[in-house]
Amino acid sequence: MTTARPSRLFERVRIVGGFLVSITFGALRDFVWRDIRDGMIDLKGFARSTRWTILLGFALLFGMVALLLNNELWRQLFPLVGMPAPLDMVGRGRFVPEALVPVTYALLAIAWAFALTGLLHSHPLARAGILALYLLRGVQTIVILLSETLLGVESPLPLLVRSFLLLLVPVFFVLRGRQTARSAPAAEFVILLALVAAPMALMQAGELASWRATAIPILFSSLESELLTFRLLVTPLLLLIGIDVTNFVRRVAGWTIDVVRANLPAWVAAILLGTALIWRVATVIGQLQARIAASSLGATGLEYAGALMMPVLTGLVLWAVVVANRARTPEPAPLDETALVDAVARIALPLIVIYLGAQLASFVLLTLAGALPVTTIAQPLIALADMLSNQLSDSWRLLVYAAALALGVRLTLRRFPSAGAAPTALYLGIFGATGVWLHLTLPDSLLGALVWHGTEPVVFWWTIIVAVVAIIRLVRRQMDAGNVLRLLFATMVGFLMQQTIFVESRFSPLLGFAGVGFVAFGIVWDAITGAGWVNTGSAGLPRAGRVFLYVGYTILAVTILNWALAAHDLGAIATLTGGAADTGYNTFGKPLLYAVAAMAIGTEL
Repeated sequence: MTTARPSRLFERVRIVGGFLVSITFGALRDFVWRDIRDGMIDLKGFARSTRWTILLGFALLFGMVALLLNNELWRQLFPLVGMPAPLDMVGRGRFVPEALVPVTYALLAIAWAFALTGLLHSHPLARAGILALYLLRGVQTIVILLSETLLGVESPLPLLVRSFLLLLVPVFFVLRGRQTARSAPAAEFVILLALVAAPMALMQAGELASWRATAIPILFSSLESELLTFRLLVTPLLLLIGIDVTNFVRRVAGWTIDVVRANLPAWVAAILLGTALIWRVATVIGQLQARIAASSLGATGLEYAGALMMPVLTGLVLWAVVVANRARTPEPAPLDETALVDAVARIALPLIVIYLGAQLASFVLLTLAGALPVTTIAQPLIALADMLSNQLSDSWRLLVYAAALALGVRLTLRRFPSAGAAPTALYLGIFGATGVWLHLTLPDSLLGALVWHGTEPVVFWWTIIVAVVAIIRLVRRQMDAGNVLRLLFATMVGFLMQQTIFVESRFSPLLGFAGVGFVAFGIVWDAITGAGWVNTGSAGLPRAGRVFLYVGYTILAVTILNWALAAHDLGAIATLTGGAADTGYNTFGKPLLYAVAAMAIGTEL
């Protein structure tokens, strides 16, 4: 009798332990790993040398991401060099680790080599555009060497050598052409790396000699100027990171629901929903009370009134799309989470590029101005670039919001829509409507009194709406298993919407900035799950070209961010992390979260 009880107890512990293992490791295997595996870059079909080149590029990328999170190692391991006074940075940015310069130049060369290799396999217009950008950057150095040669400061030899090396790149493009069937991307990468790295090495050697002769580290200033110019070029990737983090939030909520659906009975899921809603409602009410105590009832009321429009506008757009979708003949196009995510994946990058149109045009004008030897011609271009980036950028964004809303309405009202029109209209409508509202409630705008700060006011309303819908369905006896899981999903989305702190930098208390971990996480997540665009191909941009372009562009972005972090350039860090990544999450990511939450509350997923 004494041994029966321990054996029964052991059996119960074993059963409970097995259940816990099944809903943790089993969930990781069945749901998490499945999503990651489906999104990973597929290297099948490439030659062995091409696969190894791509893998080395990703290894370098992940290594640099690791350095982003441990960027103080640069300053601990290598001596610091003071930047020249005219290029003084914010905070302690005047002191840069000495070894950072050659490493950064090497990374820039590798990034350009990957990108140019990808361009060899792209449409002629894309090749011409990016190649022209590369040549303009090289011509800027040629112009400086030409002026120094004319003044007698420098001999003609460096000018001739740099000009010859620069011209070899377009010559290689012309000779190689688009020989896709006989292409060898690995060999092309090696050749282009040599052509790109050689002029950079010569420039470093010349500026290093100047440093030794004058004790002025012009080398650092030149590199800082180069990276400053490219910050605008990598901004689209940083904005895309916001959508990547949004998709991660959505997937975490989805994985949670999948685990509940697969392992728990319906009554336990209902208890979980009730418990989660009670906890979340108590939490958001507590946050509301804290805001009132810190400010006032009137000011907080205006904040929350402004935030209420986000779920209201989302609901109106969803209602309009659903009604129009059901009224169409023949059969309405599908409107579910999968179709919505696919639509966002297709339009995200073009939408971001259009959204940044004013800044990108400014970047092109500044690059062109830097390549012009005549100051009287360059100055108007610089003035126009300044006007586009500083004075017209807000107006341009409002125009983009309004155009997106108009396009969403047009797609909604079309009688015979194309496949994917309904989810595209839903996202564009929410993006445009909420964007216009955000613009109208800016502090100095028409409805500036309704501006709110932080995510708490918006999450408050989403939580209250889910709770009210749950109560209504419970009273009407409509709380079946499907509705329980959908409302639990919406509750999870609202909770996770506030939890981006989990990817913030652990150095933020030390350096006074946050978001480095946010960006690092987004880059890694995009690299391992965002391969839908890379794994496909087209006549204008085959799969090999896409992979090389992606690796080169991402390495360029990480290189620029690594320089800013290691140099403690807090102004650049605020722009590249807190500014761009946060803008991507709030501007392009949250409309997707709003849409999936609204669909979970009001329609079948």
